[in-house]
Amino acid sequence: MLRKSIKHRKNYDKTPKKPCGIVRFDILKVDGVKRNPFRVKLLMRSYSRYIASDAKVSNFRADMAANDLDTVDDDTIFSYFNALKRNFVVEDLPAWSPNFEIKNSNQDI
Repeated sequence: MLRKSIKHRKNYDKTPKKPCGIVRFDILKVDGVKRNPFRVKLLMRSYSRYIASDAKVSNFRADMAANDLDTVDDDTIFSYFNALKRNFVVEDLPAWSPNFEIKNSNQDI
């Protein structure tokens, strides 16, 4: 029984190393511009961290730079975002900010 579980775990860890799908093929079909699949994946990962928060491009750039040797220009990030928007992968959402204003019940209306 133990051998089966170890064998199953070894097969489970064999995930494809090359990015596929949207990252390699669909993003190219949008406008014909070749983009680095690794950076597209990094941007999507960074975008998922900042969903529904007020994030700046510098946040995405810093997040991507933590896992990449080269730096990415702001125009490149905007280009990648536009390609992902055209593929309906990402969408602009308003930032969520709770309203903690408590009204006093003794005030006149």
